[in-house]
Amino acid sequence: MTRERDERMWNLAYRLAMSGEHRNYQAIEWELQASGYPRARQLLYHERVREKLDGMCAEAQKGFVDGLSSPTIKGLVEFSVRPGPGRPPSPLWSGYRS
Repeated sequence: MTRERDERMWNLAYRLAMSGEHRNYQAIEWELQASGYPRARQLLYHERVREKLDGMCAEAQKGFVDGLSSPTIKGLVEFSVRPGPGRPPSPLWSGYRS
């Protein structure tokens, strides 16, 4: 059970880093602990892991700051302006596929 839980934590850490909403590994660690992963500090202990998460956070934040470069933000905006009955196609619409 612990191995499966650790895998879920790693997946969540990756998603949090890629979201653009976290500045560094510490913010992710706190989020993981608040989400019920008390072993987060232990699993994020290695310097390489911390450096990787910090790099991912920085890259994701570049996209987040740029506005629509983040895949999550871009997908939400494209979805929200999807052409529909009574709505003309928006220049942002690029055929969002889920």
